[in-house]
Amino acid sequence: MQTGTTLRNRYRILQKLGSDSFGDTYLAQDCQKPGKPRCVVKHLKTKTNDPEAMQRAKRLFEEEAKTFYKLGNQSDRPLLDSFIEGGQFYLVREFIEGRVASATLTKRRSVLLWLVLGWMGFAGPVFGKGFWHRGTASPDSGESPGATTNNPPRGRVELKIARYATTTFSFTTVKVNREGEIIERVRAEAEVLAENLGSGVSLEMVSIPGGSFMMGSPEDEEGRNDYESPQHRVNVPPFFLGKHPVTQAQYEAVMGENPSGFQGANRPVEQVSWNDAVDFCRRLSERTGKIYRLPSEAEWEYACRAGTTTAFHFGPTITTELANYWGTSTYASEPEGVYRQKTTDVGSFPPNAFGLYDMHGNVSEWCQDVWHFNYNGAPSDGSAWESGGDSSRRPLRGGSWGNYPEYCRSAYRFWDDAEGFVDAFRGLRVVLVLL
Repeated sequence: MQTGTTLRNRYRILQKLGSDSFGDTYLAQDCQKPGKPRCVVKHLKTKTNDPEAMQRAKRLFEEEAKTFYKLGNQSDRPLLDSFIEGGQFYLVREFIEGRVASATLTKRRSVLLWLVLGWMGFAGPVFGKGFWHRGTASPDSGESPGATTNNPPRGRVELKIARYATTTFSFTTVKVNREGEIIERVRAEAEVLAENLGSGVSLEMVSIPGGSFMMGSPEDEEGRNDYESPQHRVNVPPFFLGKHPVTQAQYEAVMGENPSGFQGANRPVEQVSWNDAVDFCRRLSERTGKIYRLPSEAEWEYACRAGTTTAFHFGPTITTELANYWGTSTYASEPEGVYRQKTTDVGSFPPNAFGLYDMHGNVSEWCQDVWHFNYNGAPSDGSAWESGGDSSRRPLRGGSWGNYPEYCRSAYRFWDDAEGFVDAFRGLRVVLVLL
C-alpha cells in the first residue's frame, strides 16, 4: 500500500514497517479518533480465488476475532480492530512509541495470524512454528522445504506440521464383535504436538485430519434418544485435540488447584463445571500464547468416531477391558465386566484410530456449544452451535466411570448447567485452534 492510502475511511497509512511470509505491517493514523493517534495495521495477503474458501475464511475471521479481542484486552497492546475490505484481511493494534521493533506484534498477535491463516486458502509458510498450509496453490508457490506437494481438492484446506514441530507416536487400536471379542488389531501412527506446562508436565495434542461424517445416531441404534436426531452430514476442518482428557497434573499446572475427588496426577481432572473448563482454556491460552478452547460437539463426535459408524469406535459394543464405565451393565451380547467406581489413569485402555484415549467412559467431557434438544438447524461445518438454544446449559460427551455403556456411545449427548453443582463425572478435553 502507498503512503496516504486510507482503509475503511479511517486508517491512513503513514509508512511501511516490515513484511513477513503472510503480509505487510504498516504504521497508520486512526483518523476517527481525537488527535488521530497512531496505530499498527497488519495486512494479511490472500492468495486464493476460490469463492467458497474465501467465504469460509471471512466467516471464521470474524468469529474468531471476537475471541482475540477478549484475550488481547488482557495484554498491554490490545487488538483494536479487525475488518475485511476489498477481499483483504486487516488487523489493527495500538502503536506504542519506542516499540517499532515489535510492530510485527507480540507473541499472542503472531499466534492470531498463525491461526487465522490456516483457513484463508494461503500458500506458503504460515508461521515460524512449523505449520504449513496446502490449499489450491501449486508446488512452486514458494512453500517451505518439507511441505507436502500433493494438493487437496479445490477449496479444501489442510494443515501439515513440520517434523521439528511434532513427533509421531505409534499405537494399536482394536475392533470387537457384539460379544465383545477382539476380532482385529490395527497398528497406526499419529502426529502429536507437546505443550510444555512446566515442572515436567506436558499436554499432548493429536493432529486430527479433516473430513466428513454423519453426526448423530441412526434410528435403530440401541439406547439412542431424540437428542441425537436428526442424523446430518458435517464437514469438519483439521484440528488438534487432546490425546487424553485433561489430567489433574495438567489442570493444577495451569490453575494452581486440583478440585478432583479421586486424586491422582495422571487421572483426569473432575468436579469441573463448564465455566471452570472455559477458564482453564483461557488461562492455558494466556500461558502458551496459543488459543485453546473446548471442542464443538461436532469436533468431539467426529474425533471419537475416527471414521467408524458403529455405536462405539471399538465396534458394536465395549467391554471393561476397553473402557472405564459401569461395567456390570451390558450393551450388546458382551459378558458383564467390572464396575471400578472411580476414575482410572488416562491412557489405560486402547485408543481409537486417531490415537485418542478415553473417548468412551472415565469422565464426561464438556463441549463449547449451547444446549439444543435436537440437531434441527445445527451447523454443518464443524463449528460450535452457539446461537439459540439454552446458554445456561452446556453439552457433555463420552459418558463416565459411573455411566451405563449406552451413555458412553459416540453419539450420546446430555447437558448440565454451565455453573452449579459439580461432581466426579465431569471433566474436559481441549482443542488447539488452527482455523
